[in-house]
Amino acid sequence: MKSSLLIFILIISLVQVVLCQEKSTLGIDEIFNKISLTSTKSSDSEKALLDEFLNILRSGEYSEQTKSGLTASVLSHYLENGSFFYLQKAFKKHSVILKKKPILDMYWKTISLEYDEQFNEMFNSASALLRESEKSGKNQNVSDAYRLLARSKMYLNQKDSSLLYANLALNFAKRSDSKIAVANTFKDLSEIQAYFNMIAKSTSTLLKLNQEAERIKNYNLLCWSTLMIAERSFQVNSFSEAKTYYRKALNIAEKNNLALFKVRIFGGLAEIELGNNKLDAALININRGYKNIIKN
Repeated sequence: MKSSLLIFILIISLVQVVLCQEKSTLGIDEIFNKISLTSTKSSDSEKALLDEFLNILRSGEYSEQTKSGLTASVLSHYLENGSFFYLQKAFKKHSVILKKKPILDMYWKTISLEYDEQFNEMFNSASALLRESEKSGKNQNVSDAYRLLARSKMYLNQKDSSLLYANLALNFAKRSDSKIAVANTFKDLSEIQAYFNMIAKSTSTLLKLNQEAERIKNYNLLCWSTLMIAERSFQVNSFSEAKTYYRKALNIAEKNNLALFKVRIFGGLAEIELGNNKLDAALININRGYKNIIKN
């Protein structure tokens, strides 16, 4: 009887060890996808994602390297989805996990400063990031640093410096082994050009981003760039072209479950209908956009 009990206890212990080993060997993307899927079942998915993330940070089942990688994934998710409140909350309260990875830490610190609108401090942080990135010898790190320098100079209304840094970012992005580095740089360059009222150049850059996003199958950026082309077309009163791109963006959003874009797309379509004095059609698009707000 005692020997049977001992064997049973050993089996249970072994199972627990195996389960822990399986958890610890899960890739960062797998862990993120798992907690992201769980969070979608909540009425406030962004808060639920943060809660799931905190549970992992408190857990002893994952390595520090896994936790720091997951931190970057969660912050990237919030940035991509425009959830700046949770981005700031996650970074400011839990950035200590990134301290052992100085480049990652400085990168997210710089972005945090951007959303706090501390643009001089952002420039200083991006400059420090560039120095550290150059030491790493990784072109993607250098490209990211130049991108953030370009954005900081944009906010400081220094057009020439901003465009110079953006082009340097693009040069290093093209030499990197990251499949998204070029797309990210096109995105920032298009925003900088639009900020300085270079609408035609911004649209041209967006078309390049559109092609790159399609090539790497990044449907979030593909939808965003298509939406931006629509908005740029509307700015120059090209209503027909704007409507075409809004519809393309809507098709991408619907196929890839990108609900956050739909409100803005329907808003844009409503503006076009108002511009054409079609009030009823505008109201239909406003209602469709409102329904997407309710859903999310």
